[in-house]
Amino acid sequence: MEDILKDTLGLTFVKRQMSMLGGYISQGNVFDSSAGTLFVEKYSKVQGSVMFNGEYKSLKAIESTGTVRVPRPIKVFEDSENSYIVMEYLDMKSMYSDQYATFGNQLAKLHLHNIELQRKDPMKYVSKFGFHCQTCCGLLPQKNDWESNWITFFTSKIEEQMERLRVEYDDEEAEDLWTLGQWNIKNLFEGITVKPSLLHGDLWSGNAGQLDDGSPVTYDAASFYGHHEYDLGIAGMFGGFSKSFYDSYHEVIPKAPGFDKRNQVYQLFHYLNHWNHFGDGYRQQSIALLKKLSKY
Repeated sequence: MEDILKDTLGLTFVKRQMSMLGGYISQGNVFDSSAGTLFVEKYSKVQGSVMFNGEYKSLKAIESTGTVRVPRPIKVFEDSENSYIVMEYLDMKSMYSDQYATFGNQLAKLHLHNIELQRKDPMKYVSKFGFHCQTCCGLLPQKNDWESNWITFFTSKIEEQMERLRVEYDDEEAEDLWTLGQWNIKNLFEGITVKPSLLHGDLWSGNAGQLDDGSPVTYDAASFYGHHEYDLGIAGMFGGFSKSFYDSYHEVIPKAPGFDKRNQVYQLFHYLNHWNHFGDGYRQQSIALLKKLSKY
């Protein structure tokens, strides 16, 4: 691996420092090098290529806003068997409670960055929902084709998850509830104007940490341009963030009417995505949210 990194990155010195598990999908290793300390993840070639290309471009996009710290992405490459992503190594630890407010403020500024470009630099403003490449939420690719209507774009994201469930599980109850509920999504946006925000896309507490100086960091992004509230869906799942995170966020972007119901529908996407990743253990939560959607 050291020689591959030397040749690919044009380095004079590379030495493996430690092996890490990375996430539940890929394997990661830390290397000392003539360009600094590097973190390198690998996964099987075909799936890894899409996943790592999406992560690279997601991190690049977030980094360019200057709002919240992410590991600097360096390169995606392949050999005969695997795909790799190289990024700067950041020595992170779990986020302490006193940093949640800072992180909430930074996330809100990330979400406002593109919206403010409409006024400050219209040529750089992204006016549609989507992204310029596929990204993966977990292992599963997301279609990010550009769309001018948020409700249409988001409904297609749920439909993509439902189509995977049809193939794998053919769950009649889930299908019937979605057939009813999909028409109610528009009801949750009455009186709401949605402008595209650059999103992290998979912002649960396990994808955030802090450096020794207390600076918040986020990683494993699956970005696209969407409704800013979308990132707060999974943020409230699996342990979530503290009240100070939300208070700080909403000081910058106040809650709009109907927030709680929309938040549940955004969580629905992630529960369906987890059902598709990990099986029936996430069916109960998915069905419960589909039932709520069918009555909105």
